[in-house]
Amino acid sequence: MRTINFILFICLIFIAKISFSQITINNNDMPSAGNVFFTAKASQISLDYATTGQNMTWDFSMLDTLSTKTDTIRTVLSTNAVYVAMFNNIFDQEHLASFAYQGDNSNLSNNFIQIDNVYYFFQNTNNHYSIVGFGAVVNGVPTAAKYNDPEKYFDFPLNYGTSDSSVSIWSISVPNFGYYGQTIRRNFKVDGWGTITTPAGTFQCIRVKNLINTRDTFYIDSLSFGTAFNRPEQTEYVWITTGEGIPVLKATGSNGNITNVSYKIYSLPSAISSKNQNNFVNGYYVPYLKTVFVENPTEKNLFLQIFSINGSIIYSGKSNKNIIKIQNNKFKTGVFILQVTDKTGNRFVKKIAP
Repeated sequence: MRTINFILFICLIFIAKISFSQITINNNDMPSAGNVFFTAKASQISLDYATTGQNMTWDFSMLDTLSTKTDTIRTVLSTNAVYVAMFNNIFDQEHLASFAYQGDNSNLSNNFIQIDNVYYFFQNTNNHYSIVGFGAVVNGVPTAAKYNDPEKYFDFPLNYGTSDSSVSIWSISVPNFGYYGQTIRRNFKVDGWGTITTPAGTFQCIRVKNLINTRDTFYIDSLSFGTAFNRPEQTEYVWITTGEGIPVLKATGSNGNITNVSYKIYSLPSAISSKNQNNFVNGYYVPYLKTVFVENPTEKNLFLQIFSINGSIIYSGKSNKNIIKIQNNKFKTGVFILQVTDKTGNRFVKKIAP
């Protein structure tokens, strides 16, 4: 009897160890072209985002929502032809991008040239997840910049203790100006694992700390003058879990201060949509018909999208019918998000569950 009890005790310890062991992240847990993700920006920048370690419990369930954002992961071929030529070249495997992501220009903004509509080109392989370059409108001209070496975000498999660094250099010629370039040094380390709770739920996760140091270099042809300066070191904390595509929480800042906090959500709250929805439509799901119905009483031209809970597009289309029927066998299981937008930007968002 004592032997049986001892064996059961050992089994329980083994099961508990498995239950609370760290997860492993690989390239299948990163975004893919066609994914759509929703994030919320929070105001609580003074919380403790730095503390980390093994078997941690991070509780950020109190985060509020200042604003929301929708990000669509695009195919390389859907971007400007200048960018496609640079990042869809099968003869340059080092810079062959998996997808494009439209980011802001904060890492590129400066007092010399105007840079807008920035697309970062990511390469996602079995071994690493990296930026290979970017495309942007520079002083009104679409311009592509290739990194000499990829800016490495993660190595795979990604586990507690994994660390690496990269140095990436790029430069572009700017008409009627001269030269602009950067040297980017990124260091990452998985410095924690455990569970994290956000307003969206509780997840097993690993925590990655990134330190990014960037040096800008300029040369102005008309003045025969060049200069360089270092940007403040950036600190980036991300909490990553399996199957989510993007971090469930991200906190960034510089000089020891967090200035931006965002977390993944699964739908856009109607009360804080970018424009007032004004109840211009209604949507509902009929399980036995496997059909979503959208009521469009004013017969407006509508753009309709249905997403899976992980951001994959299940349906996309336009209609101006009074009653719109969307039937799809993928509605058998799971939770889905219906998003309807009219031509003026009014948005209706609703979670639907069979």
